[in-house]
Amino acid sequence: MSKSTLASLLERGRAYGIPAQSVDGMSVLDVYAAASSAVLRAKKGEGPTFLECRTYRYTGHGAYDTGLDYRTQHEIDEWKARDPIKQFEQKLGTERLAAAEELEDIRAETRSRIEKAAKFAQERSYPSVDLMTKFLWA
Repeated sequence: MSKSTLASLLERGRAYGIPAQSVDGMSVLDVYAAASSAVLRAKKGEGPTFLECRTYRYTGHGAYDTGLDYRTQHEIDEWKARDPIKQFEQKLGTERLAAAEELEDIRAETRSRIEKAAKFAQERSYPSVDLMTKFLWA
């Protein structure tokens, strides 16, 4: 993202008097710190905060879009090397805040929850057309 685009995104929040901050969305700790600060501001009655969490989409926009028409595999691989979950797991292990077994338990629990949620969604029927448009105003 170009610096001018970045500035314009932040200016959108600032234009409404909302404090705006850009943060590395590939860093769990940076996002946590920024979000914690925003939540604290809101709880003190100081209003919202505009957070721009810069991140990267590894895949294309849809099933038939590999993403390789407008970026290289090398670029994608470089960003994947910065995967926020992998980075955070590595930090937890390096600083001995979580054992490998604990991290695997978390992964297994997460996979289980995702599988249950997907099964729940797949077993449900599609909503009726009138329900799908119930909350549309324009």
